[in-house]
Amino acid sequence: MTSLATKIIAATMVGALALLSGSCSSDNESTDSSPASSSENYPISLPGPYGNVEIAKRPERIIALNSATADELLSLGITPVAVAGTQETVDRTAPWLSERLKEILDSNILNPGGVEINYEHLASLDADLLVGQNLYFPNVESFEKTNAIVPTVLPESEDRNVDWETRYLTTARAVGKESEAKSEIGKIKSDFEDFGRDAELSEKTYNYISVTKEKGTFSYGNGRLLELTGLVPATNQEDSQNKSVITSSLENIADLDGDIIFDWESTTKRQEVEKIPGFDSLPATKAGNVFYLQSDIATALNNPGPQGVNAFLDFLKSLDFKK
Repeated sequence: MTSLATKIIAATMVGALALLSGSCSSDNESTDSSPASSSENYPISLPGPYGNVEIAKRPERIIALNSATADELLSLGITPVAVAGTQETVDRTAPWLSERLKEILDSNILNPGGVEINYEHLASLDADLLVGQNLYFPNVESFEKTNAIVPTVLPESEDRNVDWETRYLTTARAVGKESEAKSEIGKIKSDFEDFGRDAELSEKTYNYISVTKEKGTFSYGNGRLLELTGLVPATNQEDSQNKSVITSSLENIADLDGDIIFDWESTTKRQEVEKIPGFDSLPATKAGNVFYLQSDIATALNNPGPQGVNAFLDFLKSLDFKK
């Protein structure tokens, strides 16, 4: 897989991660375009990883740099004029957004490979705000080139793949809807807490991994969203989002000592994972608590917008956790 979604998921699977629900029932789900905020609230200045970004007036033509940021805007009642990506990618990684993004997807915003911005095409869109993600801007030069074309909002964080809540609040502040975002975040957290309590997950440990059997390795992924249920990282679980590849040999499979294992079933299918020597002796395997994620659910765990978060909760509710 060489799509943007795969690259982003892979980035997070190495501790740094791609895109995003019909489960979200918020009134903010309207697909109608609406003003971001009252004009008198502008200009505003928002901090970011490369300094403050000035937004001179109420943004009306907003670009989302992937479907996660589009998810944030849509959840706030704002329809972007363009979203970087393709229908094939969205269908595979964020099917809950497929219909809503169908008419506004633009495969030319990012160059082939899906991580570098096509500056000439971006300029042609005549936007007044771009909602981005830090993983697309590895240095200040890449940010400044984009920000010179259109004000570019990024979360103030050193993480490449920033926590979903921080990203959502940054987007909301840029469009003058912070109170709406805080309300939705509160509801999501409450729903996860209720589920975790009912499923008796509190203080149980987890590992989130991706196995590449042909290379004889497994990589740790970003499972921090799981902590909303009361789960905690296992001893060797590495959820850091600002490091390079965090990979271990399959000879170290015993390091996966979590009560529950989540595996992104990407390059290695579950039948092959289960044949790895020592896998059947892991605590999670013996307890019957190993679960496999497809691309859409892996995205909803690694790099979600609020609707993606709700989609992941629906997935958790479908699982049979052994007590």
